[in-house]
Amino acid sequence: MKYIIISDADNTLWDTNAVFEQAQLAALATLAERGEDAGNLGLKRLRRVDLLLTQKLGKHEYDFEKLAIGLMLAADGFEDERAVEVVAGNGTGTDPERVVAARRFGQTFRRILSDGLPPLLPGAESLFRWLKLELASVPRRAVSVLYSEGDATRIRRIVREHKLDQGYFDLTEIVEEKNVAALDRVATRGRDILGDEPARLICLGDSLSKDIAPAKSIGAITLYKPAGFLGRETPADPSQEPSYRVDGLRKALQIISSLVASRD
Repeated sequence: MKYIIISDADNTLWDTNAVFEQAQLAALATLAERGEDAGNLGLKRLRRVDLLLTQKLGKHEYDFEKLAIGLMLAADGFEDERAVEVVAGNGTGTDPERVVAARRFGQTFRRILSDGLPPLLPGAESLFRWLKLELASVPRRAVSVLYSEGDATRIRRIVREHKLDQGYFDLTEIVEEKNVAALDRVATRGRDILGDEPARLICLGDSLSKDIAPAKSIGAITLYKPAGFLGRETPADPSQEPSYRVDGLRKALQIISSLVASRD
């Protein structure tokens, strides 16, 4: 048996959450500087509104001006859910000062995301070294895929700056939205590399809905590694129940390397 090892990137291999937090704090400060009450809501409230918008819009990297407007509506007394409904429906209000404040908020947020380099998470380098050895083995037993959702320019820059384009992954696949169809296309590309031999999928990620559920639906072995942004999630239903739960990449490597070595 051969394997296609598919790993999420953000908050699985590197700490995107750390850069997002820097961007969020800096963007929040721009609202405070303009005298907006929203600038004093704090990081916890911002993250709640951001999470609601992420769930509503289906992606983590959206038009961050919407987050600014949502926070300003929350500061006006709107319930967070209602504020998100308004901005998700393209409601921004007509106050030109607020439009300018939201634009500066968004520019600050995007600049820090674009420039920041998230650190690799503990155990990532050991996983990369093992992957590189596996990809060089003869006969080949595995294909390695970096599979991520988000801004392709940002993700490819991180890959380059951490030198992860030097033999650690056969494929780097960046999609606008993770779902079953996107993952199945990635798996097909991996099978094309391996040829006619049967191949089993191993999928590693930090999101039960974005990583684990789609992978389970196409028969993959799944490893769930909770991350700083989402925290330790509880499966909403059996489709989100992972094959393995790991606290870090070192444990993930132990399991993945054991599966690949077993040849079952």
